[in-house]
Amino acid sequence: MSITLASTGFDSTIRLWSVTDHTEEHKFHIQGKSQINCLALSEEQDFLVAGGASAIYKIMLYEYDKAIETFQHHSGNVTDVKFYPRSQFVISSSEDGTVKFWNFQDRTIPTTFDLQTPVNCVCVLPVYGIVVAGTSDGRIHIINLKSSEVSHVINVKLGVSVQSISATSDGVLVFVGMRDGEVLVFSTISQEDEHFLPYISIPTHQRKDESDMLPLLMKPRIPTPDIDVCDSGWILHTRFKPHKKYLLKVCVCPLNMYFATASADCTAKVYNILDGLKPVNTFVGHRDWVFDVEFNSNSEFIVTGSSDCCVNVYDLESDTAILSFQGHEKPVTSIIINDVTAEEEDSDTESF
Repeated sequence: MSITLASTGFDSTIRLWSVTDHTEEHKFHIQGKSQINCLALSEEQDFLVAGGASAIYKIMLYEYDKAIETFQHHSGNVTDVKFYPRSQFVISSSEDGTVKFWNFQDRTIPTTFDLQTPVNCVCVLPVYGIVVAGTSDGRIHIINLKSSEVSHVINVKLGVSVQSISATSDGVLVFVGMRDGEVLVFSTISQEDEHFLPYISIPTHQRKDESDMLPLLMKPRIPTPDIDVCDSGWILHTRFKPHKKYLLKVCVCPLNMYFATASADCTAKVYNILDGLKPVNTFVGHRDWVFDVEFNSNSEFIVTGSSDCCVNVYDLESDTAILSFQGHEKPVTSIIINDVTAEEEDSDTESF
């Protein structure tokens, strides 16, 4: 089985790593020496999309002699890129204050949503046809792709940048990471909805009383003023601060069991979503800021990228790296890990 492990950073390169022999498999150079801030892998796993300084790059995998395509419709740093599932559409965010919806097949001018303030991140909720964008002024913008409009704006924490957003694959829970180290957990549906049951059920024998019908996820850990969700239907369930320094990334695992955070405190942390956000482990080993963290397909491993120019792989049960890839000359800002081929997505597979 082929495992795609890619990383990028401020050194204007995208590197593919061989997990089998722990070496660099290939290196792509971006012309113009643009720093690369983010990566995304197509659903067919045939190309990568990278976001740099005011441009988006399309890099064909395993066709190393093919030229890198450049798409230039942003006027500021591209901060995030995501694929819309089951399509060739790409969504990007930028410091120019816009979110763009790209069609790489016909190369038309992208649909643009102007949020009028720098946008740090985007998260796709395909079940609802929604994109959630986080901005530097402390707001999240809910973009309805069906009606092509920003349907709601939620003031999460004004004056504190929304740094990263991730969601469960069913779109039920949304994790919002703030620059000051705090994480807020929203649900997009009522807890009475049947789709919410996996996140609130506690075995009867573990309940102490009726209040234990809901796990800690439903009980705010820090007394805070209510957030006006602006008739969005969203509910703020809890907020807590896993890091004292800058939080740089939040990531929910593919199985919706865990979520991870990465921070300027040189660590990544993992929490159990199905056990009241109970801490699972704190991962050390980097000597500088951890910019990115990703799970593999079965959520047994995490991969991290850091300002120390290293890409580390950790077993979820161990706080020390089991693999470390070195070769970048400047900070690693984004990583991609995929250990399930397109043909295997509907079947049980082993990883790593």
